[in-house]
Amino acid sequence: MAACSTPADKCVACILQSNEEKAKPGIVQCAGCQKSFCVNHFVEHRKVLSDKLDGISMQRDSARACIEEMSEQIPAKTFKPIEDWKKEMLQTVEDTANTAKRKFQDLVIDDLEQQCKELTDEINSFRNNDNYFETDLRKLQSKAELLNQDLSDLASFRRIRLALPSLDSSNMVQMKLPEIEAVTKDKSETNDDSDTDEYYSVIQQFLEKYKPSVSMEVNGRGYICASSTMLIQNEWNSITRHVFHRESTSSFACNSSSSPLQLKWSEWLQQFIILDASNIMVADALEKVCKTVLTTANQRFKYLSSWKSKCVVVDAANRVFVYQMKNDFAEWYLLYCWSPPTSCAPSEDITAISINGTYIALAIKREERYRFVLHNYELKRCATIHLNHPCTSIQALPSNKWLLYDSTQTTYRIVDTEKTVQNEPYLTSLAIAECQVTCEKDGKLLVVLVKKPQQHQQENFSTFRSRQSEKNEVKIYDYQL
Repeated sequence: MAACSTPADKCVACILQSNEEKAKPGIVQCAGCQKSFCVNHFVEHRKVLSDKLDGISMQRDSARACIEEMSEQIPAKTFKPIEDWKKEMLQTVEDTANTAKRKFQDLVIDDLEQQCKELTDEINSFRNNDNYFETDLRKLQSKAELLNQDLSDLASFRRIRLALPSLDSSNMVQMKLPEIEAVTKDKSETNDDSDTDEYYSVIQQFLEKYKPSVSMEVNGRGYICASSTMLIQNEWNSITRHVFHRESTSSFACNSSSSPLQLKWSEWLQQFIILDASNIMVADALEKVCKTVLTTANQRFKYLSSWKSKCVVVDAANRVFVYQMKNDFAEWYLLYCWSPPTSCAPSEDITAISINGTYIALAIKREERYRFVLHNYELKRCATIHLNHPCTSIQALPSNKWLLYDSTQTTYRIVDTEKTVQNEPYLTSLAIAECQVTCEKDGKLLVVLVKKPQQHQQENFSTFRSRQSEKNEVKIYDYQL
C-alpha cells in the first residue's frame, strides 16, 4: 500500500519533552486549541482537560455549599431596613385608620346632630308662635321619621360606605442587584454638592476608548447639529449642510418666523428637528427640504426633546406636550398635554426637558432652588432629586442615565441609575460649548462635541450661537457599543 504523501505535524508534547527530530507525528488534532498530538499525548491532553473540568466542578460545589450555609446564617442586621420599613408602615396604617374613624364621626354623627337640631328649631318655632297646621305637622312627622330611619341605618351600618384601598404586596418592595460596570476607576458615591469626587461616566469611557469618526472646523454661523453622516448649521431662514463623505457644502431655505431655539437629530426619523418660538419643523438634509410640522400663535415654545417616535415640548406657560411623530410629517398628532400644577407648581419654572424609553425628565426652578424630576409617560412622578445648581439642559444616556448641564458654571453632571447626582469633570475639562448625545438606537451611541473660542465660553448652552468671524471645532463620535 502506498504511503500518505502529506506529512503530519509533529506532536507538540513530544517537542516540549525532547526535541523536534525525535518527536512523533501529530496524527490527532484538538478541536479546541488546534494543536496536534500523537496518540499517547492526546490521551494525556484530554486527561488534563478532564482534571480542569473536575477542578471547576469542585469550585462550583464549594460555592453551592457557601450559598446553602449563607441562606441559614444571614445576619439579622441585613434585614434591619425591612424591619424598620415594616414598623413604619404599620404605624402609618394605624394612624390612617384612626384618622378614618375621626372622619367617620365628623361626617356621620355631626350630620345626624345637625338634622336633629334643625328639627328642634322648627318644633320650637311652631310652639312659640302657635302658627302650625296639619300640613306643617305632616312635614315635621316626615322629617322625624327620616331622622329615625337614618339612625336605624347607622345602627345596622347600612349608612356607611367605605372605600378601603387595597395593597399590592407583590410589587410593594422592589429589590435589585447593583449594576457592575467594567471601568478602570472606582465609582464615587457622591451627592450633588460633592465638587471634588470624580465619576467615570459612560461618556468619558466612550470618548477615551474611541477616536472621532469626523473632526472638522466650521465657520461660526448659527446653531450647529450633526448626525453620523452630515452636519447642519441653522441661522434664521437658511440651513447650511456639510456632507462628510462628499466633503461638500450646500444651503437651502428654512421658512422660520423667528430665530431657532434648538436643533435635534432624530435617529428614528433620520431627520433634524428644529424648534423656534412658534414652530416645530423637520429638515430633510438629503433632499434639502424643511417642512413645518406644527405652527402656533397662542403659545411660545421653549424646549424640545425626542426619543424614537415621541417628541416632547415645553412652552412658556410650562405646559408639557407629547407628540407622536410620523415619517409623513402631516400626521404628527398630540398624545398628551399637561399644565401646571401637573407639570410643575404655578410658582415654578421648567428650565429643561428630555425623554428616553421609560421617563420624561424635567429640570425645575423655584427662586434659587432647583430639582430634577422623573415622570412616566402619564406624567406621574417617579423620582425627585434636589439640586444645588441650575440645570439648563438634560440629555438621555444609555441605561436610564442622564447628562445635566449648568450653563451658569459650564459644568456637567450625571444622574445615574441609583438616582444619585455625580460630577462629570471630564466633559467640563474639555471646555466645549455643546455636547449632543443620541442613543435612541440599541447599542449605538452618537456624541457630537462643539468647541468654540475660549473668550465666549460663558454663553448660554441652550441658546448657543456662533459668531460670523469664528471657526468652531466639531468632533463626531459614532460607534456601535
